[in-house]
Amino acid sequence: MMQTEPSHEFPFVAHIGELWSSYATVTHEQWRDGYPMNPGYHVMIGVIATSTTVEYGIRAVYGNTVGRLSWALGGSRQTDEDRYDAQTAQQYVDFIREKPWYLFDFHARLKGLWTEVPATGSGLIRKWERRVALSSEYGAKAVYAKVIKVATHAACAPPQMTTDVVVDHLPDNWIPPAEVKLLQRFDDGRALLCTAPLLRLPDCRDSARATRSENHGYCG
Repeated sequence: MMQTEPSHEFPFVAHIGELWSSYATVTHEQWRDGYPMNPGYHVMIGVIATSTTVEYGIRAVYGNTVGRLSWALGGSRQTDEDRYDAQTAQQYVDFIREKPWYLFDFHARLKGLWTEVPATGSGLIRKWERRVALSSEYGAKAVYAKVIKVATHAACAPPQMTTDVVVDHLPDNWIPPAEVKLLQRFDDGRALLCTAPLLRLPDCRDSARATRSENHGYCG
């Protein structure tokens, strides 16, 4: 979306609602099916969800006031800073598919904003509003990421870049894809698999679907 639209068009408020409703749904399923509570994961999700809510709330208010004003005064056209922001957003999305968000190099993106993006050009008001806003965002996230990294490493084991999945009715002749490892088979036909990061699971589900298996649950 940000490749073609200004950042203030992003539905930040809707995503806040989606984030918390998804958490509530997963928690409800956990209690309903009798899975044991994992306080560490709930604390982690609570911290991430709360900080995301604060960030998205601020960006929604700022974007729909100052952001919209600078967009109008800048000729309602994307600047180099807008495009740099969109590029950073895509890099971030690609990164967190495989690694924890706090390892993303926000400092490098802040440096690149001032060394790679020309400070002059058309839409000067928009350019400098974006430059200041993005500098604040990247700088704050760089500091916050370091804090979370230190806290996470102090409280938890190093993050595992895999996801464990329980599937139902795995056939005896099922051959796992290259990125999937069969850890254990259970007497009732279920099996425990170790896969690549969570967002690569559609490929695994396609393979499982071909053998009439179905995704039963995740454990980090």
